[in-house]
Amino acid sequence: MCAAPGSKTTQIAAMMENKGLLVSNDWDYNRLKMLRFNNDKAGVLNSVITHADGREFGRGEVKFDKVLLDAPCTGEGIIMREWDIIKRWSMRQVIGMCRLQKSLIKAAASALKEGGVLVYSTCTLSPEENEEVIDFAVKNLGFKTERLSFEGIKARGALLSWERHEYDESVRNAVRIWPQDNGTEGFFIARLRKID
Repeated sequence: MCAAPGSKTTQIAAMMENKGLLVSNDWDYNRLKMLRFNNDKAGVLNSVITHADGREFGRGEVKFDKVLLDAPCTGEGIIMREWDIIKRWSMRQVIGMCRLQKSLIKAAASALKEGGVLVYSTCTLSPEENEEVIDFAVKNLGFKTERLSFEGIKARGALLSWERHEYDESVRNAVRIWPQDNGTEGFFIARLRKID
């Protein structure tokens, strides 16, 4: 749903062995140029590039088997490489991103076939943009979470509470990748299946 600049698309195309149909979307026209360049450079043949607001997905008749929503976020997990994030960060921005992410995950739910899989990820550490969004999807959009595991990467379970919020027990299946555990950027990943 938010595909540019293209590393996710090229990796998925490689996993699909350039077979099937991969729809790669982004709302930012300038970023689409990078997506097209990276697809061409990697020899991606099975991707159709679309230019739309991700919140519009699911309004048509086309339904997908799988959706990757690597959601726009405040980027707290990449502060080590982009120090300017600290200057731009505010709680107001976190709340605004959380609203956008919930709109995007709602569109993803509408775009999925029953039994379809949604992978939700961010490069932020904020529970409002991570666990809260997954909690919303489980409680309101007909999703159940599925356990994730990774080889060679230390991942920790998601939070079940933050400040005054208690999250659904199934949110535990999501994972957090902390910078100090792997010498990487911070990341959050959840796998959800649409059950109704």
